[in-house]
Amino acid sequence: MKKEKMLNDVLQSWKVPATHTEEESWNAIQAKISQMEDTPVVSINRRRNFGWVAAAAVVVLVASILVLGPSGTEEVVADVKQEVALPDGSVAHLNNGATLAYDGDWDNREVKLQGEAFFEVTKGEKFSVVTEQGVVEVLGTSFNVYENGDLYHVDCYTGKVKVSHNGVSHIITPGQSVKVQNGELSQPFEFVRQEPNWMSSGFQYYSADLSRVIDDIAAYYNVEIAVNSEIAGVEYTGSIPEVGAEEALKVVSLYVENNYGQPLAVQVQ
Repeated sequence: MKKEKMLNDVLQSWKVPATHTEEESWNAIQAKISQMEDTPVVSINRRRNFGWVAAAAVVVLVASILVLGPSGTEEVVADVKQEVALPDGSVAHLNNGATLAYDGDWDNREVKLQGEAFFEVTKGEKFSVVTEQGVVEVLGTSFNVYENGDLYHVDCYTGKVKVSHNGVSHIITPGQSVKVQNGELSQPFEFVRQEPNWMSSGFQYYSADLSRVIDDIAAYYNVEIAVNSEIAGVEYTGSIPEVGAEEALKVVSLYVENNYGQPLAVQVQ
């Protein structure tokens, strides 16, 4: 009953296609749920392979390594979620697996980050987050930066954030996001989360790339995930409760089949 209630709650958050009623969608879930336990998969490594992101922060080290890099660059390697404080009082909340680097002399407010992090930036001169996909510039605000290969997503929680990509820039305000899609920076769009998914219990998405959703689940539960389907261009809208990696993937799989009419086989390795 608990599992049924959980899936029913998730269904309410889904975008149900015009050709389906919620009753039809629920019946589809009930019919498919038992079949997914033995779904065959072909393994594709879903570990994160992030590009570099620039950002600001301080160092509260928990199960991490602080090293001195080239030309006095300080680098923090986070084995678990943790906070990093910068000399100017700004704070970066690092997702597990992230690496943060900045100039030890702190001549400018710029830091590089591999992975995902949420930033709380103190007011002052320009603070830049430089990535392979684009640049984020702020004066004093809080925002989340996500970069993984071609995926790039910036959410603004307070203040204003300027995001640039290939000569195109947008200024986003609290509750707005932009992302790189098909090689282009999107127009700002709204989100309703109070904090990043990886910092809260459960997940909430609106038109999120499925690749990011799977990466989030893998990072949150510290697992590897095998996928046998082509997921480029597939998006997810809805909630995923904090119920464990396997149940979360089951919800995602059912959503994809229900909304896109194609099976999606995923499995925790």
